[in-house]
Amino acid sequence: METKQDAGLFYRELRDRAKLIEEMEQEGVEMLRSQLLLLPVEGTMTDSYRSDCKLQEDVTRAWQHMGVRFEPIPDEAVSDELFCQATIPSGWQIVASKTNPHYWSDLIDDRGSIRASMFYKAAYYDRRAHITVQRRFAIPPEEVVRCPWPEDIEPPYKGIKDSIATAHVYDHKLQAVIFGTPPVRHSKLVRDALQSAQGKGSSLHLCMRLPELRIRNAASAAGELAKAWLDERYPKWRDKDAYWGDDDDSK
Repeated sequence: METKQDAGLFYRELRDRAKLIEEMEQEGVEMLRSQLLLLPVEGTMTDSYRSDCKLQEDVTRAWQHMGVRFEPIPDEAVSDELFCQATIPSGWQIVASKTNPHYWSDLIDDRGSIRASMFYKAAYYDRRAHITVQRRFAIPPEEVVRCPWPEDIEPPYKGIKDSIATAHVYDHKLQAVIFGTPPVRHSKLVRDALQSAQGKGSSLHLCMRLPELRIRNAASAAGELAKAWLDERYPKWRDKDAYWGDDDDSK
């Protein structure tokens, strides 16, 4: 019959194994950051873990413009399906991500700009890696503040709180925020939709059903404002190889 002492031993064994896995993962990530010879295959030579999935054209162009080259690891004895041999420009480095350093690292150019972000999990039971080329311009997750719903307007559903959201555009090349949206309030979006429904039936139910009157949440609306700002000034901002040249204002 198992005893409490047996349970304690089993718990300590589980804890120690979990610690070993954490150490394994940390050691793997630190080794990746200490070199400039290998990069993940997924995101460089293929679009996924399947070797027959080709990269999107803008990703291929981005790597070429960066001067980063790839080829399979030549020695069959040390070949690794997760990594390929890479030639990376002088002065570049791989550093810990500021947002999630446990699994994520950033490929930094000689100006300190993040050119790609890579994920590596070194645990033996779920070992995987991939890398993503960064666009020059990014729209980070919107900032949202919750507040009481106004009493003079019908909420979309019972118990909902109002929200105020803002979004901003981050320039990876300049390493700075270059645009911020004005605050967008959810209740105002509802109010505007109800006003637009005049003549079609001013019910909130109709606003929720008709595509032309569909009510967005504040976060998505703020994100759309940031995208519209980029679309006007940098029409090709979605291409991962665009606007990284010496001319910051090239269209």
